[in-house]
Amino acid sequence: MIYYRLGYLTGTLKGYEREEDILNLLGKEKQKKKVKLDPEKLNKYSSTNVVQLARMSAEYEGTRRIRLKRLKDEPDGFFLDGDDTDPGSYYSCKVCRNTMPPSQTWWTPDGLTCKDCHRNIKKGVVPAEILKNDKIWFKSWHLRDEFDLHPATVRKFVRNGELVGRELKDDESKIYETIFMAEDNVSFFKTHPRKGKRKQRWHVVDKDGKVVWL
Repeated sequence: MIYYRLGYLTGTLKGYEREEDILNLLGKEKQKKKVKLDPEKLNKYSSTNVVQLARMSAEYEGTRRIRLKRLKDEPDGFFLDGDDTDPGSYYSCKVCRNTMPPSQTWWTPDGLTCKDCHRNIKKGVVPAEILKNDKIWFKSWHLRDEFDLHPATVRKFVRNGELVGRELKDDESKIYETIFMAEDNVSFFKTHPRKGKRKQRWHVVDKDGKVVWL
């Protein structure tokens, strides 16, 4: 408070000389002091499974948040950044299962794909929904495990039309993978009983919008 009496000013002014006051005035947070870790404890516990799991979980969550934030500017997805020379940074494609370096890995919240599978999805050879729903498509190894069909027999069925496959081609137009959509092969499921033990199931959506399990 400031008072004026008989030509003199008396009173006090609130000061902001403290660091906390200045930071509060500017609306800034004070930088937190770094926690000092006991070197002996750090050396003892840093390699334990619990600590390693916590570290990996934190790294994963941090990476996920960064990618989701980037998705705001690139809503269709993007190729990842990273060191292509480091084999440890390679990823696996959700569709063809091939491994690829970061610069050739297309990321969306639904999964990672190689540049070739991404291009085939973008062209409409196979729908993007296969990244979210593995019950609407299958590959030749499913036919081997579930129907006891040899790869040569599968190729024969494709040639005579009993099986309908969608060919995925690379940028040189070479076929590198064949995807079988359940909706393209409803008749196959009716005429070929399963022989496998696992009994994997697929489904299609009929004209009335109902899910039909095959």
